[in-house]
This record gives sequence, structure tokens and C-alpha cells, in this order.
Amino acid sequence: GVHFDPAQPLTSLLAPPYDVIGDHEHRRLTSAHPHNIIHLTLGASVQRRSYASIGARLRRWLAEGVLTRDAEAAFYAYCHEWTRDGHRLKFWGFLGLLRLEPFGRRHIFPHEAVLPEPVQDRLRIMEHSRANLEPIMTLYRQPSDPMDLLYAGLEGLPPLLPAAFPGGARHRVWRLALVQTRTRIQRTLRRRKLFIADGHHRYHAAWMFRQRHRRLPGSQWILTLLANTEQPGLRIGPIHRVFRCAGTVTAGLLRSLERFGRIEQLGRRPAAALHPGRHTLGFYARGAGAWLLHLPPPLSDAPPRRGDD
Repeated sequence: GVHFDPAQPLTSLLAPPYDVIGDHEHRRLTSAHPHNIIHLTLGASVQRRSYASIGARLRRWLAEGVLTRDAEAAFYAYCHEWTRDGHRLKFWGFLGLLRLEPFGRRHIFPHEAVLPEPVQDRLRIMEHSRANLEPIMTLYRQPSDPMDLLYAGLEGLPPLLPAAFPGGARHRVWRLALVQTRTRIQRTLRRRKLFIADGHHRYHAAWMFRQRHRRLPGSQWILTLLANTEQPGLRIGPIHRVFRCAGTVTAGLLRSLERFGRIEQLGRRPAAALHPGRHTLGFYARGAGAWLLHLPPPLSDAPPRRGDD
């Protein structure tokens, strides 16, 4: 694996995934440190991205020792610790290589479609860097996970890469290089079904890269963070979307929605009465007021089937 030199100020080198960074955040991160990872994942400029410069910068950082390449193969355990609603939470997973395959053929399943522009953007970065600069995130479901014992044992060991942020968030990475440990991890997840939680465009880009460079070592694989859905520290928040339309809210529309759940009318001042539950959709029509659609709890928390959103 390739990672930052642990002696560097890691809090100044990390960045969120490339596709959630706006212009203001991009300027802040690029100025935070000349070695911030955003110089590789997005480049020095969002508007005029130089793919050749990204590849050259990666090679320069490796030559200068900014990035370190481990001599032996390894998995890397990862823990994200933070506070939510007054509760301290820990999210565990591990980083490794995942063999690429067509979606739904055997073990890997998507949950969303992709757009051609981001795929081409990620592909061009791979073409110039010959590297996976960001892992995708894949989830599996295992109510009694043998990995939990491994994670518990790591708590008392010093991490390879620690990073603590203001507000209490903490990220830690441990190298798992022992052959016995690597074999155990591979056996545990060998036939597990994996669902992509984040990284569909990167996966498509990696697949296209594989098709173009089949003889290139490493082209059959993609870097991924694998995590179990059955852990208290995994939190999936709602994505808020606003749809604007010229139509009117009719009684027929509301009746048709009742087959999905309970309708609650809030009136023209919804903010005062808004106390939605976990599975709630909101509707607002100018002049007609607002409604909530309370969905029933899911019958099963099993992973989605192929084709589900």
C-alpha cells in the first residue's frame, strides 16, 4: 500500500471524497498544505484540471518521500470515531483490493446509475496516475462478524496513521501485514455479497481502465473500504432533494400516496408542527400548505436487490 509518511501533519493532508467538495472547500484545502490529497484527487484547479500534472505530482511525491510505499502486501484496518447527538460512535472497516467484475454477475452490486462526465474525469486521472487515489466504499451484511474480534484487538495497539480533528473526530489506520491475518480476512469475505455505498463512478472508471489495460499489473483490482452494515457506528443520513414543478397538489395525489404510508397535513405554517420521524417524506405546495408522508418501518434490513434504489 501507499500512504502518507506518518511523520507529516495528517490533519492538514486529508480531504473528503472528491464529489462533495465545492469551490470554497477546494480553495481551503489546497491552501491548507501543499501535500493535501486534494492536489491529487481534484488537482490544483477544479475548472482547469491538468491530468498530466496530477500524475507528475504523484510520482514526485513518491520520489520525495511524501508518500511511502510499504514493502509487503497488507490490509489496512480503519476506524472513524466521532460524536453524534451526545453519543460517541465508532465506524470500523478495512482497506484492500477488490477484483473488478461486471455488476450483479457474482458478488458486487450497485444501487445507482452513473453519469458519463464524472466517469471520464476519474478515468483520465487513472490514465495519468496509474493509481487508485481514493477508495470506493462497499458494504456487506454479517450479523456475527469475525472481523469484530480483530477490530477489538486493535484498540490497544498504536495505529500506523492517526489523525484527530477539532470537535473530537478521529481517524486511525493500522497495517495488517501478517500472513495469517490476511488469510483470515480473505476467507471471511471470499463469497460475501458486496454493495457499493459510494464510488459508482470510480468503479465504472476502473472497469474501463481494466478493459484498456488488461496486461497492466493491478488493472484487475480497485481499492475499497469494506465495512459491515451490522455495526452501531454506521450511520446513513437522508439525502435532501427539492423538486420544483408547476402542477397542483390534488386530493387524488394525496389518496394515491396513502398506499405508501400515513399522510399528515401540516397546513400553511409547517415549521411549527414539523416533527418528522426517521422514515418521512415532506411535500409543500405554495398556497396549499404542507404534508408529511410517514412511511412504515422496513420489513427487513437486508441489502437491496439488484435494480433497487
